[in-house]
Amino acid sequence: MPTNLIPAFRLLNIDQRHTPAILRLLTAHELTHAWQHQVVDFQKFDRIANLDEKLAYAAAIEGHAVFVQQQIAEELGLQIPQAELLRFLSAESVVFREPLLEIIKNINNVQDEKRYLEGQKFIQYHHEQGGNDRVWDILARPPVKTAMIFHPETYSPTQAQETDYTALFEDINKTYSGSDWNSENTEIGEMTLRSLLMALDKNDCEEMVSNVSRVQNFSLRKNENEHKKLFAMVVILKDNLFINKGVKLLGQRVQKMFEALQGSAIVSLQDFLMEDVPGIQADSAVKVSFK
Repeated sequence: MPTNLIPAFRLLNIDQRHTPAILRLLTAHELTHAWQHQVVDFQKFDRIANLDEKLAYAAAIEGHAVFVQQQIAEELGLQIPQAELLRFLSAESVVFREPLLEIIKNINNVQDEKRYLEGQKFIQYHHEQGGNDRVWDILARPPVKTAMIFHPETYSPTQAQETDYTALFEDINKTYSGSDWNSENTEIGEMTLRSLLMALDKNDCEEMVSNVSRVQNFSLRKNENEHKKLFAMVVILKDNLFINKGVKLLGQRVQKMFEALQGSAIVSLQDFLMEDVPGIQADSAVKVSFK
């Protein structure tokens, strides 16, 4: 038994009587991964450069393991330990006093929950469509976008031709090219978007996600200083009529996070002018610094 399991169970208030059953289910989960390794070329996972595609593949892999784990739990009458195990995987009961750590935990929890639970629903859907043969075919030719995990009927193993939005940040990328900054210009998919919107109410989050066509993210990081970073996002909406509501919701999300960080012992917030950052204009900006 991993030595950190019992302390983790105590932290999450998991009844110790469930420990043997949870270990059986964990074993089933990990044996499923071993089984996957025998059948699927997992080296493909390491070759994927696109973050959203990587997360989609991970959700299919973990979703399959949770799907098998669920079948075993039902067969052995271990539904309660199974529910406790899923709670353990997302660490939802842990609360940090430090606001920054609590925000990071909540973002990670959303990604963990979606990867395991939405991944399970994705596999369940396709198992109902074509049984184990279809599931193994999907693991061999995994989904390429996390939106396919949330909408399994849209599954495809190939990327559709889409508008390239990397040009949106081309000017600032050139400004810092060859300097002592590292830049990253990438698409944010639905799974990451949902984790970033976790501060919103559920209905507002769903409305926002359903109206987003694409999110392009640009980040800069100072080479010699891991804490010196700048992020910029462009959100492309499906309907112009949603622009005002969308901007309002994004503003609420940022405001809630800043309000939470007011009590942080780790970071400080300070208004500053974006004129200090060549190539970017903004109506307002907040500088988040480590104390």
